[in-house]
Amino acid sequence: MALVQGAGPEGAGESAGATGFQSETLRADDFEAFYRQRMQRLLEIIEPTMGKSCC
Repeated sequence: MALVQGAGPEGAGESAGATGFQSETLRADDFEAFYRQRMQRLLEIIEPTMGKSCC
């Protein structure tokens, strides 16, 4: 039983989706793909703010 509502496996997709990260890679236990997607998403947020482009 989850101590926090939505904190169990059934709520993981909702939490990950809310932060913009792909829950499929977490469920598939593919950390490398998750990390690449996370890095790309963060760059998409940071680059326009800084007025720069990474790649």
